[in-house]
Amino acid sequence: MANRYASFLLRWWHLDDEVKRVEVEQIATGDRTFAPTMSRAVEWMEARVERSPGARSPAQGARAEGGERERPECERTRLPDAR
Repeated sequence: MANRYASFLLRWWHLDDEVKRVEVEQIATGDRTFAPTMSRAVEWMEARVERSPGARSPAQGARAEGGERERPECERTRLPDAR
């Protein structure tokens, strides 16, 4: 199986009476859905990745273009303790 890559944004709500809602948005296309469970959200994401055979990871894209992908230095930030 070929390597595939896609980016998604997840938003998860835990509402009253134990109701949960997961919103998933595919970054490249803007397609979005609401799912009742995380497993259904994963199914939706997998279906989107399977439908886009040309999707490559950022590193694969750089190699295909004959270059090396720059890896920016990450700055670590310590969050204040919640009190």
